[in-house]
Amino acid sequence: MDERLARIIRNISTFEDLGQFEKNAEQRGALDADLRDAIRSRSAELGRTLITQRTGLDLSELSPAEEKIVQAVSEYVGVMKREGKDATRTFLQLKKPGAHRRSGNGGCQAEADTRLPDAGECGS
Repeated sequence: MDERLARIIRNISTFEDLGQFEKNAEQRGALDADLRDAIRSRSAELGRTLITQRTGLDLSELSPAEEKIVQAVSEYVGVMKREGKDATRTFLQLKKPGAHRRSGNGGCQAEADTRLPDAGECGS
């Protein structure tokens, strides 16, 4: 992919602008696999930012498993936003007290500072 296009995509700051960019590229016949991947990646980055804003969760210092979960949810949020929908229920589930509980031997709950618990804290 052209470095100019990569820079443009990196600088897009809203889902609306990203959606418009994608639509324009498609209309011009320029939407190849590399460009789709770059758009999807930027959408996930915007989704991650939105998750933090809407839930107040601290998404730093995540375990590899937590990072994969956050990445998947970020991509989902990006898809929903690009389709003009909101992921309100997803945000509510992430924000919900006890959403990070693990059932069984004593359970596990996220700490009050809203960071996700470490795998070891859950008795895994």
